[in-house]
Amino acid sequence: MTDSLARLRAAGVSIWLDDLSRDRLISGSLAVLARDKHVSGVTTNPTIFARSIIDSNAYTGQLRDLRVRQAAPDQALRELTTSDVLPTVYDATKGVDGRVSIEVDPRFAYDRERTVGAGFASLRVRRRALECMAARRSPLATSNPAL
Repeated sequence: MTDSLARLRAAGVSIWLDDLSRDRLISGSLAVLARDKHVSGVTTNPTIFARSIIDSNAYTGQLRDLRVRQAAPDQALRELTTSDVLPTVYDATKGVDGRVSIEVDPRFAYDRERTVGAGFASLRVRRRALECMAARRSPLATSNPAL
């Protein structure tokens, strides 16, 4: 095996990319990195994520919707960062990999309950997104363009 990342992966090391952006999802470049470079997770922080929003038009529709709904900043962030990022990796590793890590609000650094609460809030948004995606894949959804 001449691929050093493949050797690391075979040894149980998870390869993470520190760059979450919707453009990577839309273009398929994240899927290519998962397939060819063994990327098994993605991480981001507020600075990296803000740059991905500023440098792209991919978020315009969702940002408009969040503004119309007057979503609070923390709710907006959860909704913007929740998506089906690495489903193939997640399924292949039975949930061990295929995850996204997002830095918790630094104001919660010394507040365990708020940190855990923020994590569970993100999980609830993620769960709703997965339910919507499953509904879109169902046989009923294929006959209903509204889904």
